Amino acid sequence: MFAPSASKLDLAHRCAFPWAGRVRWPPRTTSEAANYGTAVSRVAERLAHDVTPGAPDALTSPADVSDLGLSELDAKRLDHAARLLREQLEADDDAERLPELAIAYHVETGEARLLASTGQRDYSDVRDGEAVGTLDLLRLTKDGRRVVRDWKTGRYMLGVRPIASGQLRMLGLAAARLYGVDEIDIELAQVDDDGIRIARDTMDAFALGAAADELRTLWARLRAGGGVPMPGHWCADHYCPIASECPATQKALAAVDVASELRYPMSVVIESAEHAAYVRERLQAVEVAAKTIKGALEAFARTTPIPAGDGKLWGVVECTRETIDLAKPGAIEVLRARLGEFGFVAAVDCKTSKTAIHRAAVAQATKRGEAKQLEMALLDELRAAGAVRESTYTRFEEFTPKAASDGAEELPAA
Repeated sequence: MFAPSASKLDLAHRCAFPWAGRVRWPPRTTSEAANYGTAVSRVAERLAHDVTPGAPDALTSPADVSDLGLSELDAKRLDHAARLLREQLEADDDAERLPELAIAYHVETGEARLLASTGQRDYSDVRDGEAVGTLDLLRLTKDGRRVVRDWKTGRYMLGVRPIASGQLRMLGLAAARLYGVDEIDIELAQVDDDGIRIARDTMDAFALGAAADELRTLWARLRAGGGVPMPGHWCADHYCPIASECPATQKALAAVDVASELRYPMSVVIESAEHAAYVRERLQAVEVAAKTIKGALEAFARTTPIPAGDGKLWGVVECTRETIDLAKPGAIEVLRARLGEFGFVAAVDCKTSKTAIHRAAVAQATKRGEAKQLEMALLDELRAAGAVRESTYTRFEEFTPKAASDGAEELPAA
C-alpha cells in the first residue's frame, strides 16, 4: 500500500487522494527554502552528536551542505543558526540524545522499530502496514523523560501546538511504543533568525491511544483507494506533492483552456519551445488575475475575517516593529561602545537592525545568557538616545482567535 510518511500526515488526514487516487506524482522539486531547511537539519544532527551538555567549549566538525547550493545570504543565516542550535543543545538537560532516527510504527499491531537507514529520509526498509518518519532529535532528560523534538525553519508551522501536528503525534506514538513508555513529550522547535522558540506538549496514555486510532482510520481509507480530492488551504500549507496533477487543479486549468481557446494546454508537461513561450505568456495573465482576486479577498477580509480551518481565521493582523536610526546623535557611539569594533562592523552595513545586533551579540558571547544581556542593554541605550523607532503595520495571515487558544506550556528559547 502506498502510504504517506510522517511529514505528510497533516495533509493526508485532510486529503488522502495523493496516495489513494492513483495519480502519477510529478518529479520531486526543491526550493531555496527547502534547501535551507535541509541544511539546518544537517547542522542540528552534527551538533547533536558533538555537543555535550555542560561543555560549551566542545569542538564540532562542520556539516557538509555543499550539495545544497545555498545562497550567500542563506550561508550566513546558517552560520547564525548553528550558533543558536549550539546554545540550545548546551542548555538542554539531556542524559542522552539521538538525532535523525528513522522509525516505523505498524498501524495494526502497534509495534515500533528503528529502520535500517543509509541517510536522511531513507525509508527503503519499510514493511507493509507501517507508518514511517524521522525523529529529528530523541532526547532522554536527566529526570528520565523521553522527548521527541522536531526542528522547523518554515513559517507554515508558526504558532501551531505540537499536539496539533499529525507528524509529531505519529512520531511521539512510535517513540513511546519503541521505548515502552505510557507518556512522552513532543516539541516543535522553530529556528528563526532571531532565536529558537520551543513549544512542548505531553502525550499521555489517552493521547497515545487516540493517535493510534487516528492512524488506523487513515490506513483504512488508503486501503479502500479511490476517493476524490479535498482541496483546501492544506494543499499549499502542507505542500501537496501532486498539486500540479490533481484533478481539482486540472479542472480549473481546463476551464481556463476552454475560456481562452488556448493553442497549447496549460500543463507541467512542456512539449516544445513554442509551447513553453505560450504557457509563459498566458501564465503571466493568470498571475495578474490571481493578484486581482487576492486584492478582492484582502478587501473583504479587512472587515470580515475568513475561516481558514482548524479554528483559525485569515485576515488583518496588526504588528509592531522597531528600527534602528543611526542618524540620531550618539547611536553609533553606543553600538561601538557595547559591541566593540569587530561587533560594530558585523552589525552595521550603512544601516543596522535588531536582528543584526542580535547576531553580533551572539557571535561574541562567551557564556550562556551574556548575549541576551548585551543585546538588551544596548537596545535600552539606543532607545534612550532616541535611535529606536517603533512602527505599526498590518499584514494578512492566519491567526487563532484568542478565545480559542489553549493554555498549554510555551517554553522560552534558551
